[in-house]
Amino acid sequence: MLPETAMISVREACADNPEATCLWAPGENYNRYELSIFEELISAAFGYLNNPVNAVCPSSDHMRPLHGVAKQFHKRPSVSALTGLLLEMLPVFDLYGAFFSYEDLMLSPRSPGAEERWRPIKTGLLQFKAYLNKNPMAQETAQWLDRIWPQLMAQADRKDHATREMLAGRAFFGGEELCEIFAIPVGVKIHAAA
Repeated sequence: MLPETAMISVREACADNPEATCLWAPGENYNRYELSIFEELISAAFGYLNNPVNAVCPSSDHMRPLHGVAKQFHKRPSVSALTGLLLEMLPVFDLYGAFFSYEDLMLSPRSPGAEERWRPIKTGLLQFKAYLNKNPMAQETAQWLDRIWPQLMAQADRKDHATREMLAGRAFFGGEELCEIFAIPVGVKIHAAA
């Protein structure tokens, strides 16, 4: 992965370069991809499960963030499907870890070891789905996930590929919020960090 100073240099050199192909973006035409929405849903579930108050006195008020995110899906999950996300902490924490390992790469300054901690999102999704399929109480969640599964897998493949290209030094973070990944066009000089 390019050092931060080199990534900034490449980003500036590619600012108006039409050959800087976008490998990953969280959405297009002002619509977010299912994977981006699902990541936000897992983050809300992580927040819910990580709040000790919910273990003692679960409240529908605390589920409001989950319902808010769920409304963004084209194929919305039912209340039972959302509840199925909260049956066990470990699968949610594990998938959250895969999503966060990508976010960790975006931090500036980048935390030491972020490249080594990165985990493919597709692997995290497959493990999460395997858990749901084994848990009889999470069947409605698994059925809802089946409805968006092809989009999630395709988008996870694309995001994982873009991340691998970036980790290999052939791509960089760009875009307005620096959450997109662009391929470095042939001929763009990469200046080593001073």
